[in-house]
Amino acid sequence: MTYVAAPFFNDEEIEKLNLLRAFLLEQFPETDFFFPRDHKIPNGEIMTNSEWAEKVYDMDVEALRNSDAVIAIYFGQYSDSGVSWELGYASARDMPITLLVVDPKKDQNIMPINSANFVFDFEEFITNNCPFDIINKINQK
Repeated sequence: MTYVAAPFFNDEEIEKLNLLRAFLLEQFPETDFFFPRDHKIPNGEIMTNSEWAEKVYDMDVEALRNSDAVIAIYFGQYSDSGVSWELGYASARDMPITLLVVDPKKDQNIMPINSANFVFDFEEFITNNCPFDIINKINQK
């Protein structure tokens, strides 16, 4: 399974995640992807925020443990702290990481950039310039 880390707290982030989801599912139909945003916590609406947050954390960490690789949408120096945590976890477990940089002209943080095995411009990745064998390369690392 490949874990897809991405923030989804505003319209731009959701748009990028939806573009990546459509691309990955179309190009790699045989690959199992985990999109955290797709997974709902049973009875989450009746939990306290703290209970719900703990369940989300547990679900996402379990998915990371069961993943072979991580693909992350990265918005630069001050990108989402949750995605940064997921990248750190993946790096500590020596998981292959593909970082998709939304705006390469923005300042980048050295930690996510240097933890990644592959770094691509987001737009180039989801167009014809994408290396279509990336999933195979990721899983071989």
